[in-house]
Amino acid sequence: MTKTNTEEKRGLFTSLYKFSIEPETERIVFTDTRSVSAVSGRTIWLSQVTADMPVYMDYDKGDHTAYIHCKSGLFEFTPSPAGLFSHLARVNSIEGLERFDTSNVKDLSEMFYDCRSLEKLDLSGWNTSSVTDLRGCFERCESLKSVDLTGWNTGSVIDMGFLFAGCRSLTSVNVENLDTSKAIYLQHAFAFCKSLTELNVKAWDVSSVVDISCLFAGCSALKTLDLSGWNTRSVNDATGIFQSCTSLKELDVANWHTENITIMKDLFNGCRSLEKLDLSSWDTRNLRNIRSIFWGCDSLKETGTRHWNTRLVSDMGYAFCGCGSLPDTSECAWWNTENTIDMKYMFSDCKGLKEASLPGFDTGSTWDMSCMFSGCRSLERVALPSASTSKSPYADGIFNGCDSLNEVILPRHPLTARSLKAAAKETIGLNKRESTKSFKAKKNKKKPKEQPGSAPR
Repeated sequence: MTKTNTEEKRGLFTSLYKFSIEPETERIVFTDTRSVSAVSGRTIWLSQVTADMPVYMDYDKGDHTAYIHCKSGLFEFTPSPAGLFSHLARVNSIEGLERFDTSNVKDLSEMFYDCRSLEKLDLSGWNTSSVTDLRGCFERCESLKSVDLTGWNTGSVIDMGFLFAGCRSLTSVNVENLDTSKAIYLQHAFAFCKSLTELNVKAWDVSSVVDISCLFAGCSALKTLDLSGWNTRSVNDATGIFQSCTSLKELDVANWHTENITIMKDLFNGCRSLEKLDLSSWDTRNLRNIRSIFWGCDSLKETGTRHWNTRLVSDMGYAFCGCGSLPDTSECAWWNTENTIDMKYMFSDCKGLKEASLPGFDTGSTWDMSCMFSGCRSLERVALPSASTSKSPYADGIFNGCDSLNEVILPRHPLTARSLKAAAKETIGLNKRESTKSFKAKKNKKKPKEQPGSAPR
């Protein structure tokens, strides 16, 4: 390790001593005795616990192990050892962590960040009662399969963002008893823990949390998650909370407090196994962005969103894109779109959609409606009776691939958006021509001549 700050108090083992271990190191051992002689590798003076008690590191080339030792066997942290073990990419084992005195520690952020070969951690003896920052503590520990946090007191922690983000080998982690009562940030805490099959956070107090964006994003193996009792009254950013939770079959978030949430972008994006959601009690008065909120929810048939207040929403792009099981547009038929600017791909690839009746859709502020219904191959009828009569939004490809479309209802007004009129006329005309061609082809299809000696029909 190389000391980077000469002002640092002597006798403390801190992040200001950056590891400069051999690049081949695979194991680190903290001990009270010199496990190897300096002859086998190299010895580095690290710190001084007392005047006569130095801390040394020996490197054993034979087993690629760094032995860090001091006579007392106790290594004391300063309040901020953040990132101490970060980027030790080849280290797969750290032993003797119980020898650390963490009673004064406040910042454990990125402590093991990017320790991508580390498979197991036992931190059960650590005193974390003073810790306020755990941001990214285990982030990108890609091989981590087991971490023991038994006894951790997190009652003072404010930031838990990215805590286990990218721990893609974790199948379970016991965080049931972590105290989250003072936590403000939980974004990406379990993001891309793609092997996680179970997670018990139902007792977490999230009443002070403002950001839970992408909290479980990429947890593709999770099948159930009990969050029914969460108090989300302080949350303002709900971006991508369940994004790509592809195995999640049911989810009860009916009683969440959502009155302060402004962003729900990608909230359920990619939840392809979800069949039903009850969001009917959600207060969306401050909601401004629902882009891709249900994108790729291929099994979803009900959302409970028909009475949502969407007056402030400016972006609805891709909202129901890829909802192949959606039978109709009743869940959003009367949404207030007076301030909506973007509707592109909103219902694209809703392959089961036969009718899109949207009487509440005022497109007076809408700039982009491109590909709004593209790929809706079963769609026969579209009704937009409140569409703009003064503005012509960009509507390129709005009905692309709507092979069954035969009726589009727009306001009976000479100034009705020309782009919508033109697109409707072109698609319906094309479908009629294709239908006529198909009919004529069938009618004129000649019966095959019977071959000599063939059986009579």
